[in-house]
Amino acid sequence: MQQVIAGIESACATMKIFALETQDQQAKQDFQSIAKALIALCRL
Repeated sequence: MQQVIAGIESACATMKIFALETQDQQAKQDFQSIAKALIALCRL
Protein backbone atom coordinates (compact mmCIF):
# COMPACT_ATOMS: atom_id res chain seq x y z
CA MET A 1 0.00 0.00 0.00
CA GLN A 2 2.86 2.39 0.78
CA GLN A 3 4.26 1.86 -2.71
CA VAL A 4 0.92 2.79 -4.22
CA ILE A 5 0.74 5.99 -2.17
CA ALA A 6 4.33 6.85 -3.06
CA GLY A 7 3.52 6.36 -6.75
CA ILE A 8 0.47 8.61 -6.51
CA GLU A 9 2.50 11.28 -4.68
CA SER A 10 5.18 11.07 -7.35
CA ALA A 11 2.60 11.49 -10.10
CA CYS A 12 1.15 14.45 -8.22
CA ALA A 13 4.56 16.10 -8.00
CA THR A 14 5.10 15.53 -11.72
CA MET A 15 1.77 17.20 -12.55
CA LYS A 16 2.70 20.19 -10.37
CA ILE A 17 6.05 20.51 -12.17
CA PHE A 18 4.33 20.32 -15.57
CA ALA A 19 1.88 23.02 -14.44
CA LEU A 20 4.75 25.29 -13.44
CA GLU A 21 6.74 24.70 -16.61
CA THR A 22 4.04 25.09 -19.25
CA GLN A 23 3.01 28.39 -20.75
CA ASP A 24 -0.29 26.98 -22.01
CA GLN A 25 -2.95 28.16 -19.55
CA GLN A 26 -5.38 25.34 -20.37
CA ALA A 27 -2.66 22.73 -19.86
CA LYS A 28 -1.64 24.46 -16.61
CA GLN A 29 -5.22 24.20 -15.31
CA ASP A 30 -5.47 20.59 -16.44
CA PHE A 31 -2.24 19.60 -14.69
CA GLN A 32 -3.34 21.40 -11.52
CA SER A 33 -6.70 19.61 -11.61
CA ILE A 34 -5.00 16.25 -12.02
CA ALA A 35 -2.68 17.03 -9.11
CA LYS A 36 -5.67 17.92 -6.90
CA ALA A 37 -7.41 14.67 -7.87
CA LEU A 38 -4.30 12.67 -7.02
CA ILE A 39 -4.02 14.40 -3.64
CA ALA A 40 -7.65 13.47 -2.97
CA LEU A 41 -6.82 9.84 -3.74
CA CYS A 42 -4.07 9.86 -1.12
CA ARG A 43 -6.56 11.02 1.50
CA LEU A 44 -8.88 8.04 1.00
